[in-house]
Amino acid sequence: MANRITHLRRSQLSSTEEHITDVKGVTDGGKHFELSVSQVIHHLKKNYVFYVQLGTRKAMVTYHRNATGTETIRINTDRTSQENLGSLPSF
Repeated sequence: MANRITHLRRSQLSSTEEHITDVKGVTDGGKHFELSVSQVIHHLKKNYVFYVQLGTRKAMVTYHRNATGTETIRINTDRTSQENLGSLPSF
């Protein structure tokens, strides 16, 4: 079953930097969820599927470890910089 992320909660680190702390969305079965980023990463490691709807296409959510060792989530896209998790509405 796939999980569509529809909204983000962000934390302001500084005046120019923020990061995603939580997501919410709906499963393909219609169940609503709210998860922390660490919970999403945990589920991704267990082969759960998360995606973001970008118009008519689904962009798959993945996780990676950044240069400081922090695991974060992002979407796989080969299009514009406007197609990113940050473009989703906040909650």
